[in-house]
Amino acid sequence: MAFKDKLGAIAKTAADKTGDVVETTKLNIKVNEEKGKIKDLMSEVGQYYYEKFRSGEELPVEVVDLFCKVKDSEAAIEEMQEQIRTVKNK
Repeated sequence: MAFKDKLGAIAKTAADKTGDVVETTKLNIKVNEEKGKIKDLMSEVGQYYYEKFRSGEELPVEVVDLFCKVKDSEAAIEEMQEQIRTVKNK
């Protein structure tokens, strides 16, 4: 009978651990969903202020510096896209 008890205890422990893994996985998925929401909201905030920057509104110098870097990246992207068009049209 001791063997059956030991086997039952092992099975219960395994089931408990499996349940813990499932619960942890579900919680990790929810955490990642919330992180995605935060990323989307931060993107919206950035887009809002970028539109203000583009329309010439005054913003804090730190924000303007960041948006100037964005404009530099946009210019670099446009230049590379033009190079791609040139290569494709050869």
